[in-house]
Amino acid sequence: MPPELDAETKARIEAEEAYRAQVRRALPTPPTQHPSLWRGIAGNALLGLSPFLPMMTVPILGPINLIGAGNRDGILLVGLALLGFILTFAARAWLLFSGLCAAALSVLIFLNMRGASGVSPLMEMSWGWVVLIAGLVLIFWSALSTPARPVSAAEDARDTLIMRILIGVILLLVAVFLFL
Repeated sequence: MPPELDAETKARIEAEEAYRAQVRRALPTPPTQHPSLWRGIAGNALLGLSPFLPMMTVPILGPINLIGAGNRDGILLVGLALLGFILTFAARAWLLFSGLCAAALSVLIFLNMRGASGVSPLMEMSWGWVVLIAGLVLIFWSALSTPARPVSAAEDARDTLIMRILIGVILLLVAVFLFL
């Protein structure tokens, strides 16, 4: 049986445990372990996977995805998913920008498909939209839950350069999409 501790020793042990708990709470979560990083990775993975899934079902043709039959919308979504994946690691503050672009493109695709399904009442939307929406939700959740921290001048300059490159890449993708 362990010996009984005196009151002073018990008080010291309790004070030490309280101090350690306080220090553990005060330590920031490392960036690689922050939940918003994992949400961004999962959201961009789902967004990149969604163009390969069935988005519409046509009775004679079967399921239609966004990649087959020369459809470039799916390629743009995959490109935005890759861009968002890079932004998740590089500049998570700009992840919202790529998420908004992907959401706008998804809305345009949806409206285009709803217009096509108006031609035939037998055309139905398929389960690929659920994966796409889940990916967008995770991307927005990751972008909006990024921990706030002070930004140095070097990080600000790096983020500005990254943003300029990203805008150039997006404009190039839009130009290729429109003129091809």
